[in-house]
Amino acid sequence: MKTALDITADDRYRYSFHIAESGMWQAADGRWTRTPSGSVPVSGTYKFDGHDKVTCAGNGGTTIWKRAD
Repeated sequence: MKTALDITADDRYRYSFHIAESGMWQAADGRWTRTPSGSVPVSGTYKFDGHDKVTCAGNGGTTIWKRAD
């Protein structure tokens, strides 16, 4: 895992978080489960909005992925 927080003199910041993880991924019927190797499963819901957008929600919040133009 790699994380960085840079704060400038004018009170602006840039935060980045990179993680390498492997395990099992399952998704069906609007529910997903991610089981990292050696850890407990994490699960949530997903919903497609057309061909270019999917919304995933879990305990960590909601994320919307959009296909690049």
